[in-house]
Formats: sequence, structure tokens, C-alpha cells
Amino acid sequence: MAGRYTLTIEDYDDERSTFGVAIPDVDDANFTTVDGQLDALEAAIVGITTGNKSGSSRQWLQESFNPAASAEPWAQRETKWLVRYRDNVTGDMYRCEIPTADLDLLPTSTDPNVRKGLDLAAGAGLAFKTAFEDVVLSPDSNAVTVEQVIHVGRNR
Repeated sequence: MAGRYTLTIEDYDDERSTFGVAIPDVDDANFTTVDGQLDALEAAIVGITTGNKSGSSRQWLQESFNPAASAEPWAQRETKWLVRYRDNVTGDMYRCEIPTADLDLLPTSTDPNVRKGLDLAAGAGLAFKTAFEDVVLSPDSNAVTVEQVIHVGRNR
């Protein structure tokens, strides 16, 4: 069974929302690798969001940050990146949401199919895709491929 990583983000209105995914089990042999991959994923998420980290949890670590509202008025927990990813073995699709999406990263295209998506081929989008695929596992503990990251507005 895979481990779990979660990151809690605080928005401009002092509201919190959490992102979570499956990760590899950790032992002495892979601790340094997985820990570094999670650091890279966390940095990539910070690069595509506008809220502040208020806490994170790794299978072997729980960490609390000084919770404070984001200084960015557009940092709202209802503004999210919807990440759609595929299990590389079964082909099954999964999804997760990351709160406080940085909408400045949306392409400026008039094509309605392009407008909502994060560019996964360059910049912060590529950094996120790479970091996500390096460490996140499907619920079946298989490697995954990020298919799409789009902006959605909702809270659950």
C-alpha cells in the first residue's frame, strides 16, 4: 500500500483547503529520494498557486507552518487547478485538486479548449508535471502521467 502526501493551503480569506495524493512507501533505501521528490512537488505547487502553505503531511512526517492569510486577494480556495492523471499500467484516470490556482499562468488564447489549461510543456506547468510524475502514485501504486491541469472554480 502506498503512502500519502497532503499539503494544506490558506487563501486570502483565511480559509484552508487541502491537496493530497498517494506516494511510494518510504524505507531507508528510498527516503532521501522520495523526500527530495516531495520537496520538488511542493515547490512546483507553490509555483502554480497564490495561497500560503499552512501545513503538510508525509507518511513519516507531519509539518505545520505559521498559518497566515495570503497577501494575494485572488488566492481563493475555490479557485483550483484540477489535475487529471492516468495510471501508467491500468490506464485508469484519476484526479485531484490544488487550491488557490495562480490564474496568471493561464494561456492567453482565444481558443476555448486552450484557455483554461496550464501549459505543461514549459515553465511552472512543466515543473509541476515533472515533480508530480516523479513521486505521485495511482491508488494501485503505479506510476502516473499528468494528462491535463485545468482551472476550476468550486469548493467541496
